[in-house]
Amino acid sequence: MKYPVLPIIFLTYGANAERTEYAIRTVRSNMANLEYDGELLWIVADDGSSNHHWNAVCSLADPLAYFSFRSDRAGYGSNANKAWAIARAIGPVSFWLEDDWELQERTNITPYVEMLLEQESVGMVRLGYLPVDLTITTVGLNGRVYLAVHKGVQYAFSGNPHLKHTRFFEAYGEYSEEYAPGDTEVDYDHKVRHSEGPLIVRPAALNEWGPWGHIGMVKSYE
Repeated sequence: MKYPVLPIIFLTYGANAERTEYAIRTVRSNMANLEYDGELLWIVADDGSSNHHWNAVCSLADPLAYFSFRSDRAGYGSNANKAWAIARAIGPVSFWLEDDWELQERTNITPYVEMLLEQESVGMVRLGYLPVDLTITTVGLNGRVYLAVHKGVQYAFSGNPHLKHTRFFEAYGEYSEEYAPGDTEVDYDHKVRHSEGPLIVRPAALNEWGPWGHIGMVKSYE
């Protein structure tokens, strides 16, 4: 099977040395440990960081074919929507990554992309940690067991590392553009839980924390 180009949407903002360090660790660890049987293409979506942060991130992404843009504090939702517009013109599936998630072990996401391409009932694959109080059902998809998330409880949707198919946005729409990152996630979770659309699943084989570790305590937005 020939796999499509997979855009990595990298959402970042850094105005201090700590946040730049987080972003560098995130990019380096994902470049080293993320495995995919097709081509990866980075989309750097920067929200008006310091010149040092912008240059540090882009210099790391430069060895790969990539797109980048730097907004003037347009906000998380605006940058996410702009990045997705670029990604959907490249391929049907995109990988979403914020700038403080370090990939701690070799992780092959090819089977999850393949499943999204073949299973029209699924729109998103969560790859981050598994929170408490979710309601889930085990389902078999493409020879693997997944946890299908019921939309009756909060945080059915998560902004942690994940894959999305274009059908996800076609069903649930774009991000709101007036909120800070955390509130944007809560708002989108509300939208997903109150709309009809494709499933959100998580591979059952991942441990409860997943292969990505959240790093640092310094927030990107105050």
